[in-house]
Amino acid sequence: MPLPTFTFNPQAILRSLNLDWVISKFQEDGNVLINGIFMYLFDDERLWDLLSEESSMYDWHLRKIGGRQNLGWLRNALYTQVQQIVRSDPLYYILYACLRPDNIWRLISYPYYMKSTQVDDSTCFRHLDLNIPQLLQEGRGASQIQGSLTLTDETEDNCTEMLTGAHRWLPIWWDRIKQRKLDSDGLLHSVHSSMWTPEDKRDFGDWKSLPCKRGTVRISMPHNPHGSTGPAAGFRQTILPWFVGIMDDNETLEVQESGAHSQLAAAHRDMTAPPNSPSGYPNRYGSIPFRFPAAVELLNVSPIADALVGRRLWDSPAVIAERNILLGPDRMARNNLIQEIRTRALNQARSNMQLVQQLERQAFGEKSYWSCKEAGEQWVSDDDEDPDSETEAAYRAAEEAAAAADVAEERSADT
Repeated sequence: MPLPTFTFNPQAILRSLNLDWVISKFQEDGNVLINGIFMYLFDDERLWDLLSEESSMYDWHLRKIGGRQNLGWLRNALYTQVQQIVRSDPLYYILYACLRPDNIWRLISYPYYMKSTQVDDSTCFRHLDLNIPQLLQEGRGASQIQGSLTLTDETEDNCTEMLTGAHRWLPIWWDRIKQRKLDSDGLLHSVHSSMWTPEDKRDFGDWKSLPCKRGTVRISMPHNPHGSTGPAAGFRQTILPWFVGIMDDNETLEVQESGAHSQLAAAHRDMTAPPNSPSGYPNRYGSIPFRFPAAVELLNVSPIADALVGRRLWDSPAVIAERNILLGPDRMARNNLIQEIRTRALNQARSNMQLVQQLERQAFGEKSYWSCKEAGEQWVSDDDEDPDSETEAAYRAAEEAAAAADVAEERSADT
């Protein structure tokens, strides 16, 4: 049975959170940076040190797949405690529901790996994550806004880059691309230097660096070409929660090629990578093809946190009750619920970290991050063999899948 129609007032909700300026800025630039949203992560220094150490553990075990550099991506880290905290965050959910052009409130987080750059990592890229012809002709993915949380202070030469305001000029620019015979019809589009001419720069503006302080979130319309500076000028960490819209049937996602609700729910349940990326491509660079042995679920946070990772459907009465508070008119109830959910998430993460360490030691033995750190051993090479044949075989399978995906993408680009 379809859910009763639910409406809410984005402007009033954001005004009650002292964020009423966000909508106008977002509508003007197709992008907004909101400072301080996640500063609560850093309030307890001991807990933050533990959460940071967990990402260091994943970095310790990171290796090349298919012989490629990882380009600043921590491809084995999909379910760190901090990633799971962010995916369950009620204020971040409110921002997405209020800023989406269609105001769809049924959302699920696409489990994406963390960005964690080291000095000189090859991080520079520029692209759009959607099929531009379908976006312009059919509105495909037009409401699938994108965002990230920054965990480290960024600089002008070590941050996201973007062409803002593209929701206004993208059709004109794409006509020019077609006239230049540079157009394509893929699920995503690289934006090469030949595609952004002095004429385009004069008419639409130039690439902007968007450095963020830690705790800042960036939310952007999918129309905006974006990328990163590079090579990396220093250590930089970001999380991409990727909230995507769920249709009325509780199964279909707004970009159908990216998968289905049940597939993302299964990925969160099993703590594995989903089959496709949010743009619809197969996971080419192989987020690891198995559950990382020390990944631990962040459970018992709240009904709406469960819905955001597919553990409950959005027609659950408990989920609806929390939705009605978060997107309702009662400011005090909303603020109280935000605080309650965040407190439970932090407490659960603190409890989980002991198990994370225990599982990692058991799985990796003498190559354990925690054991090697205690012994003062040096960093393990990213092409070092894994501690058991089963894990090694899984990596080899991922390498073969990545190579096959490359061939398929090249063929697609040629057609």
